[in-house]
This record gives sequence, C-alpha cells and structure tokens, in this order.
Amino acid sequence: MIKAAVLILNYNGRSHLENFLSGIQKHSAPYRVVVGDNASTDDSLEYLHKNHPDVEVLPLGENYGYAGGYNRLIREVDSEYLVIMNSDIRCDSDWLPPLVGYLDNNPDCAAVQPKIRSNSKPEYFEYAGASGGFLDKLGYPFCRGRVFETLEKDHGQYDNAMNVFWASGACFVIRKSVFEEAGGFDEDFFAHMEEIDLCWRLHKMGHDVAVVPESLVYHVGGGTLDYSSPFKTFLNFRNGLYLLAKNLPEDKVNKIIAQRLRLDRLSTIYFIMKGRFAQARAVLKAHREFKRNRQEMLSRNKSFSERYNEPTSRYLYDFSVVSEYFLKGKKTFQKLVPNGTSPS
Repeated sequence: MIKAAVLILNYNGRSHLENFLSGIQKHSAPYRVVVGDNASTDDSLEYLHKNHPDVEVLPLGENYGYAGGYNRLIREVDSEYLVIMNSDIRCDSDWLPPLVGYLDNNPDCAAVQPKIRSNSKPEYFEYAGASGGFLDKLGYPFCRGRVFETLEKDHGQYDNAMNVFWASGACFVIRKSVFEEAGGFDEDFFAHMEEIDLCWRLHKMGHDVAVVPESLVYHVGGGTLDYSSPFKTFLNFRNGLYLLAKNLPEDKVNKIIAQRLRLDRLSTIYFIMKGRFAQARAVLKAHREFKRNRQEMLSRNKSFSERYNEPTSRYLYDFSVVSEYFLKGKKTFQKLVPNGTSPS
C-alpha cells in the first residue's frame, strides 16, 4: 500500500486540467496522481492522453456526480491516505507534507484540509472551505474566513491549526480506512454538502476533523457548476435538508427541519422579489424531492446512529448564523466567535 494518492475528478474540465494539473503533479510528488473522468463530453480525455501520459486516468463511463465519481475512483486506489482534490486547485511546493504529517501525528484525526484562498483574488479566502468549516444550530455551514457571501481578506487571523466540523470537498485528505468504514460519500447528494455529511458521520464515529493552515492552496470555484446555477441552488437546498435528516439527533431533527423549511420559504420570496425565478423554482423543487425522500434519510440516520452514537451536538455552534449575519450584522467569523474556538 502506498502512503497517499492524489485523486482528481473531472467533468468537462479540460481548461482546468490544462491550467492546473502540471502544478498539482509537480507539487504533489512523490505521491501518485489519478484522474477520474465522469463521462466528459469535451476533449478532456484526449488532452490527458496527449499531454499527461504519465497520469493515471480512469474513465467512469457516466456522470456519477462528485459523490458517486469519487466513490468509484477511491475503490480503484490502494493507499493509506486519500487526497481528494478539485481540478481547479492551484498549489505551491510543500502544500501536502503538513497535511500528511498532521494525520501521521494525530491518530484521532480522520480528515484534514488546507487553508483555501481564492485563485482570482489570492489575498482573500475562497468560498468553498476558507480556513475550516462549521455548522450553526440549524445546520447552516460557514467558515473561518467566509460567512455566507462575505469573504475575508487573509492577514493571518486564522493561521492556527484546529479541529473543525467539516473539511472542504475542494481539497482535503482523509484516511482511506475511515472513509470506507463511514460508507463513503452518500451518492444521493450527487454534489454539494456530501463532504459535510461525511464529516458529520466521522464525528459520530468519534473522529476529529481539522484544518492545517500551514498548508495553502488556491481555488477557482464554480468549476463544474457556476455559483449562480439554478441546479446548484437546487442541490444546496435539497442537500441541506438531507444533511439534517441524516445526522441530527432524533429529539431535534423534526423541529430543526421545520425551522429550515420556513427559512427556505423566505429565500424563495427573496428570489422572486429579485426576479430570480429560476432560483425560486429550484428551492421549491428541492423541497418536493426532500419530501419524497425524507423517511429514507431518517432511516439512514437511525441505522448509522445505532452503530456509532458518539454525541455530535457539541460540535454545533449554539446560535443561528442567519440571525447573527442578517439581523445583527456579524459578517465575519471573528465577530461570530470572538474567542475563535471550536464549540467542542
């Protein structure tokens, strides 16, 4: 078994492969680099075969999304650590050793992410992960360095390594043995928030998740689905509800889902007022699909919790980030959490 493998999932991302793959190869050596392709319809495969013949390529046959694609790619790789990495990541030298070293030195830690800055505005944090992810009491995600749409400039304020609730799916390292024991990514998520769902299960199993800002990468973001895509809106709203139904304690799940549904309806009204009708329809579609699958998600919650029952409520911040951000004007992690500590 090799120490680590760098796994990149591609879907119509030829331009990202051209811009970033050589750097990933160079700065991830000596670790193996494997590209899985989710049935791209552009010339990604031709580009890889012509320009990167030394990179292992695994065509997956159809588009399984982020969750299904990575699950299939991971089955083909025998390594202690899995480096799960988007194709639109720019990394510099020495980005990977701090992450591998942290896992080596912290056996209770199952997964770890680097600090993630924006590739287009390198002095700012990037939306998808920043310097570690958290959840509020209603299950809304936010980060050190990013709360809703507010991205902070990085001036070293979040440079300490610490335990977090979730590691960004844009770039993180996880122990393969734990990934498999947890059941991998939930393929019903397809894409978006499947890494948060996975990390929640890791906590239930008694593992830690961490950020190590000594490691730094830069992320383009929106590489497969643009941030304004109605399909992305649909996935985020539906998967946010899946996340709660699958993981909240039995005595809290129905109450919190009811609160989230009410807030989602306010989002629908907001989209309509802004003339963003496709986004409003996406939220309504998300609610319909969640309603169809709610009992299945609750059943998965019960099944997993019967095997792993480490309490996880202590990992959730006891405030509503919606209220703090929109009503009280607390736009940064430092204002939300003045002492900068994890709730656990």
